[in-house]
Amino acid sequence: WNTETGQCDLTLTGHDGGVWSLCALGDDRVVSGSEVGTIKIWNTGTGLCDLTLTGDIGRIIFLLVLLDGLMASVSRDNKTIKIWNSKSGQCNFILAGHSDSVSSICVLSDGRVASGSEDKTIQIWKAGTDECDLTLTGHNGGVSFLCTLEDGRLASGSKDKTIKIWNSENGNCVITLTGHSEGINFLFVLGHRLGSLSEDKTVKIWNTTGMGHCDLTLTGHSEMVISLCVLWDGRLATRSKDNTIKIWNTGTG
Repeated sequence: WNTETGQCDLTLTGHDGGVWSLCALGDDRVVSGSEVGTIKIWNTGTGLCDLTLTGDIGRIIFLLVLLDGLMASVSRDNKTIKIWNSKSGQCNFILAGHSDSVSSICVLSDGRVASGSEDKTIQIWKAGTDECDLTLTGHNGGVSFLCTLEDGRLASGSKDKTIKIWNSENGNCVITLTGHSEGINFLFVLGHRLGSLSEDKTVKIWNTTGMGHCDLTLTGHSEMVISLCVLWDGRLATRSKDNTIKIWNTGTG
């Protein structure tokens, strides 16, 4: 889309099923993952598909750009993460170690990949290899989302209604944040603070210094919040199953 005019510049067609994930590769290409188990890499100048990645992939729910031209894919149908060469379309290696489906991945500041799973664990993988460096345990429910904080620590949200902050060097849990009444679906970084989205219809903004505490709870939606984005001026936009979008002042709530 052209964000100045609101006009559609290109329509990319070729998937045989719904597109569940998108990300930008940073070289004028985008990558898309489909519910029928294909990944396509597109040229955003021409709208043409440069590569189609196939091979027992499963329904793609998460795509992530890594260092050195690599990218990672997560499928709803298996317990592994595939690492791909975005230039050749070849699968370089597979990260296998979880005993249940993988729900989230993120890149740490040193290039390692962290993965969260329904098996209640987080695994941290050595950069550029298929070796597991650390396994983090402590959640009592499936790990639903991961993100990296500004200071390099790792944050995890779980179905056990808690958020944990981890030292990604030694795997120790340094903070456990409680306050949501239902499971955590999404985490996001808001400057030096951390935000969380829960099935309890609220969004919470957390201070992650010291022992951690909740700065704000944003309430007002009558159904679960299903997505959000941070606006350029620091405000927050949330979209809910109640058919509304709300814009929030993250300083006052």
